[in-house]
Amino acid sequence: MRYEEFTAALTALADRLPTAQAWVSAEPSRVVEVERRLESDIVALILRHFGPVTVLAEEHYTLHGDYAHKAPGDLWFAVDPLDGSKSYKAGRDTYAVSVAACRGTEPVFGVVHRPSSGALYVAEKGSGASVNGRPLKAPIEPERRLIAVGNGVVLSPQSNFALENLLLLSYELEHMACTSLKLCFLAEGTRAGFIKLLGTAGGLPRVWGLAAGQLISTEAGVKTARLDGESWHWGAGAIAVGDQRFHEELL
Repeated sequence: MRYEEFTAALTALADRLPTAQAWVSAEPSRVVEVERRLESDIVALILRHFGPVTVLAEEHYTLHGDYAHKAPGDLWFAVDPLDGSKSYKAGRDTYAVSVAACRGTEPVFGVVHRPSSGALYVAEKGSGASVNGRPLKAPIEPERRLIAVGNGVVLSPQSNFALENLLLLSYELEHMACTSLKLCFLAEGTRAGFIKLLGTAGGLPRVWGLAAGQLISTEAGVKTARLDGESWHWGAGAIAVGDQRFHEELL
């Protein structure tokens, strides 16, 4: 119940973004103000609903190099107030708000809200994923072999070699733009794969835009692994998410 009430309140905060987009598009530097204000409100919302917990929030970490809030206990939150800020500044609709509740090194609840369309993706570990209340089950093999690729992937020898293999097999590449949404698209079956390099922040991977979407795709039946096919655990390096054919051809 706490998650349901939190999700409703989070959605209400996120729905301010479309209204502010024209103001930001007129002067793109304003996006920082929008992100920080929304992030501050989300952090306050988390603390009201879940009490004193640790919160790793992108904007606060970028500005201060530290957690937005630190507390004892293994429950913590990863927050990306505006995943896809470049798209948002440009007036496009490929952006989302992403929040995940985590225990230790894995997400246990995730919500990704796309205000421009009203799409609300939610997942709870072991309980499946949904979009606007409709259960999500990714198809065994999407017809279109389209993969989202994050910044820096082509600069990594290992991931660049993997991409070359996929291009030879007629895969199409698209820029990541919004990590959380691309993972949700995988859960819906409109993408075949996803490759991203992760750095670290405060001893943890920079997962604020990844954690919720990764749980949603996993709960929808999409496989997550390392580029070499081994099981992926949170840490710096490359992550590959996709259907079984994608993982086989990646190797």
